[in-house]
Order: sequence, then C-alpha cells, then structure tokens
Amino acid sequence: MPVAEEAITAVTCKNCETLFEGNFCPNCSQKAGTHRFTVKHFLHEFLHAFTHTDKGIFFLIKEMMVRPGKVAFEYNAGKRKKYFNPFSFMLIAMALNVFLTQKTDFYGAFINATEKFVKEISKLDTSKKTDTTDSTAQLEKARQQTPKMLENSKLLMAILYLPFLSLLTWIFFKNAGFNYAENLVLNTLIAGQTSLLFIVFCITPFVLYNPIIIFLPYLYMMGVWFYNLVAFRQFYRQRKWAIFWKGSVLQIIYYIFANQVGNAILDYL
Repeated sequence: MPVAEEAITAVTCKNCETLFEGNFCPNCSQKAGTHRFTVKHFLHEFLHAFTHTDKGIFFLIKEMMVRPGKVAFEYNAGKRKKYFNPFSFMLIAMALNVFLTQKTDFYGAFINATEKFVKEISKLDTSKKTDTTDSTAQLEKARQQTPKMLENSKLLMAILYLPFLSLLTWIFFKNAGFNYAENLVLNTLIAGQTSLLFIVFCITPFVLYNPIIIFLPYLYMMGVWFYNLVAFRQFYRQRKWAIFWKGSVLQIIYYIFANQVGNAILDYL
C-alpha cells in the first residue's frame, strides 16, 4: 500500500506577503516559520547579529584587520551575505568613536597638550623671541570647532568626505575597472575600521597614560596611511610602487581638502 505523501501547505510571507511553499520565502528569504518575540529570542538575535560568522560585525572587524581590500573586493563581487553591511558598520563604528571621544575629551586634552608644548618651546628659545600668537589663535579655533566637528562628523563623512575620497580613488585607479559606487564601498569599509582603530590606538593609550596624547594623532595618521595602502593593494591589485605613489598622493589631496573645506563648513555651522 503506497504511503501517502505529506501535504505541502502554501504560506504567505509575513515580511513581503508573497505566497510560497517551503521553508524560506523566494522573494525576500525570510523563514516561513516565525515566532512571537520573547526575551530569550531577543538575546539570541542580538548575539547572532554581532557574533555569527555569517554577517557578524566582529567577523567583519577581524577580516578588515588583516585583509581590508579583499573584503571590499568580495563584497563588490557579490558576497553580500558573508559580511555585515558596510554602511551600518561605518555608522556604528563612528557613533562609538564619537561617544568615547566626547567622554574622554580626547581632542580637548590634545589641544591643551599642544598649547603647553608650544609655550615650552618658546621659553627654551633664548636666541630670539618666538611669537606664538598665530599658534595660540589656531589652537583656540580648533578648541571651538571640536564640539561642532564631533556633532556633525557622521554627516560630513557621509555627504562630503567619503564621496570626495571615493572620487579620488576612482580617478587614480580608474584602470582597475571599478566604478564609483564600488570605490565608495571600499572607502566606507575603511572608514568604519579606521574609526575603531582610533579607539584602540588613540583613546585607549590616552586613558591608560595621558602624557603620550601629543604623539598619538600623528602616529595614528601614519598608521592609517599605511593601512590604506594595504587596502588599495589588495583591492586594486596593481604593482606595489603604483599603489604607493597613487595612494600617497591621493591621501595628501584628501587631507588638504578635508582640512580646508571642513574648517570652512564648520565656521558656518
């Protein structure tokens, strides 16, 4: 006697309302079976989003530490489910960066340390009188702009810095075959990772030992310069010397633009 086949019941996806049969919606990939949220389910989803090897943010951070250009290359090539969303990653990293920078008053302490250093240099210069008026004025301007910079950093990054940097990388590495949007993905991932690296290599050492703050931003900038070159090398896959001079020149242009245009905008905010 033949065994009756189990009846397959069509279900309607609760996310996009597509009628389908099976365990996953063919339109949006949501599971057929959903459940009412409990605290247990909430904690599971929360931990899954951050720690799961598939799309987990910690997995992305680890991968961006050792192979940033390859991550961007794979994401652009279509491996979207493997990695945490780059744009969400950048916003989370920048938000954490701004929060800790404000809480520790990193930039305020850096300006104070720089001001103290300039005054000490002027005292040691016994051969001639050193006019520190310009330096003091610049430091005072920086002190006034710091709160506005932190408050508007995500907006400036999203609509000004990242689009311009991506335009530069697209122009300098146009022969690599990537379009503007694909360059934007690369630089978004780098921006998120370097925001976290600032926490690790600037804020953390400052909290542990305050006097070294005057050196930290400069060491960080050198580290970011090298990190970008590694990412460019892995992503564009060009010769080392081509990556070195193109990557160095475009970063110099970018920093000049970010400094001059950013300051001009902050003056009017």
